[in-house]
Amino acid sequence: MWDFEKVGSQLTTRHWSKEAAVLKILKTMMVVTMESRAGNLSEADLSSLMGTRINRLMLRQNGKEKTTADEIDERYPQVDFDDALLSAPLLSSILIRGEMDGPGIVATLDASKDYAKPGEQRLWLQAMQVFGADDATCDRVATEIEAAFTKREFSVRGELIQVFGIRLWFAKIGLILKDRHEIINECRAYVDDLARERKLHTKIDTMSLSDLETMYGNYVIPESGSQEWLDLQLYYDAAAKALEKENSPIIAQNLVDLLQKDPDEFFFELAVNNVKGGRYWNLPILASFPPKEYANIVFMASPDIQSRSIETLHSRHDSQHPSLGPERPWIGEVKSELKRLMVSAKPMTRYRLEALIARNLDPLLPKEEPATAANIEPEERN
Repeated sequence: MWDFEKVGSQLTTRHWSKEAAVLKILKTMMVVTMESRAGNLSEADLSSLMGTRINRLMLRQNGKEKTTADEIDERYPQVDFDDALLSAPLLSSILIRGEMDGPGIVATLDASKDYAKPGEQRLWLQAMQVFGADDATCDRVATEIEAAFTKREFSVRGELIQVFGIRLWFAKIGLILKDRHEIINECRAYVDDLARERKLHTKIDTMSLSDLETMYGNYVIPESGSQEWLDLQLYYDAAAKALEKENSPIIAQNLVDLLQKDPDEFFFELAVNNVKGGRYWNLPILASFPPKEYANIVFMASPDIQSRSIETLHSRHDSQHPSLGPERPWIGEVKSELKRLMVSAKPMTRYRLEALIARNLDPLLPKEEPATAANIEPEERN
């Protein structure tokens, strides 16, 4: 009950006024607390339990064995884990890790069907809740999903691939009177339309985008275990990757322009820091900019920009993040061009750049083999 009191302290009078909604929260928290303290429920199990009933039922129909989530769901028939109001990540942080996110709790509740104002709840979320709805509601939601799909109202990647799964699922159970082949063709056409309008979400646009996502908004995507849905996600991501390749040189140019105007902001955009979330910290975006041109800009820049430009490269690559691998050969080319330019530099500029390269770039690059008698050609010894 102490955990519930902590959550309750974040609620407003408006939240408390809906007793049925508060009861849902209480029931869910009691189950999660008891099962986790008994050692029966891990964070992974909790994620498999919340908002996944439809997916778990499909797996059971296909002969899959019961999971821990299935057993807990059956053990507490009086609790609807698909309508618990609080998400699995929030419950994990509160009840398993002992962390409290007051604003997150309020935001999650306000977006739920129990507290959202009429017309505010996202259509895909209404679709995910039709399992417990009456037939009239199911028909209404299916009709509205199709109308919104036709009007191209879904643009966020996660939301759209969720809708792809919903449409496959609705066709499977008869809420949409189309076969799966027709659904697939329509979904591909949707992606093609977004690509033409350059509205696809790429990894440049979305920091947390992973290659394969089977959940969105704390709900497992319907039909995400099917080959048809997987092919649709891969189709979207292939189109997005092509757009990303087109956009990368433009973004890289904008970043280099930013370096010359605001070197600190250049750093914030490209490296992990405590000021803001860098949009490109894990993307090899600079590899799209000519390395010799970058080196020349650095060479001609003021001392503070020289320092910031080279230190930024070290900061973003020091952790050896795998996704930045394609940018490391580019750093080697930048260093080589700087070395060539430094031959004609004034003493302090040459000294400064040598120090910056030794401290920031050399640790990122393969060590150069030292010149010894064994590896010097005969004519070089004379």
